Amino acid sequence: MSEETISREMLLGWFVGLFDGEGSIGFVLRDKKYQLPRITLDISSLTGTIRCKQFLKEFNLSYWQGITKARGKAKSDVYSFHFFGYRTIDKLLDVIAPFLSIKQEQAKIVGEFVKYRIGLGNENDLRKLDEDEKAKLIGKRTLV
Repeated sequence: MSEETISREMLLGWFVGLFDGEGSIGFVLRDKKYQLPRITLDISSLTGTIRCKQFLKEFNLSYWQGITKARGKAKSDVYSFHFFGYRTIDKLLDVIAPFLSIKQEQAKIVGEFVKYRIGLGNENDLRKLDEDEKAKLIGKRTLV
């Protein structure tokens, strides 16, 4: 199937399936003080990378892309898509979360946290939440 004839729904299904298997949703520790949400997708296929860019453009989603060149035993480069910022992550999860299966729980936790943070506004941050609120939003789980 050529890129010109793929429907929006098929593109969404393809991306969700790829992300469910190869993506990661979770939190990263910043300055050893608080955690920030992060979503990443790593792909070693150039064709898959092109299709991901097509999906992200079609759904008007912003991202940062990096590449890790193959070294040693690695046979191919790895293309990484990173999603940062509360609004970017919120928009991405609004599109893909309803269709995830493997990463549905992680998407729900990060999605609730992001929506909560957007509601707080810029003057507040996670450090100002009490311990019960932090535990509820972040939990003690390792997200994959």
